[in-house]
Amino acid sequence: SLRQKINVCNRLLREGEAQMTTAGFEVQTIRISTNPFGEWLVTTADEQSVNKRLNDLNSLLSDCDINFCSLGPSYNPGHTTNICPEIVSIAPGRFSCSANINAGDSTAALA
Repeated sequence: SLRQKINVCNRLLREGEAQMTTAGFEVQTIRISTNPFGEWLVTTADEQSVNKRLNDLNSLLSDCDINFCSLGPSYNPGHTTNICPEIVSIAPGRFSCSANINAGDSTAALA
């Protein structure tokens, strides 16, 4: 489940944070990056399910005190124009995403 994956990731990140702090380094942020979101976030054409998954992920990250999450790149032009803007609007400052845009695709570039 998504909760299990985030919890495992959080545990590993906190172990790394402790090791870095013990070694004398300052850890400023804990961040997660995902594989391309088209592989796991977008499972149907139902926009509400994407919104629900993003809100669920936002809650899980809040529970783990993880303030930054980069959702993997968009390789689908439809996802770039429709879902990337939704990702960054769910929790401003927490979520980011990237997109591979074909040269000359001004619609995707403006998304």
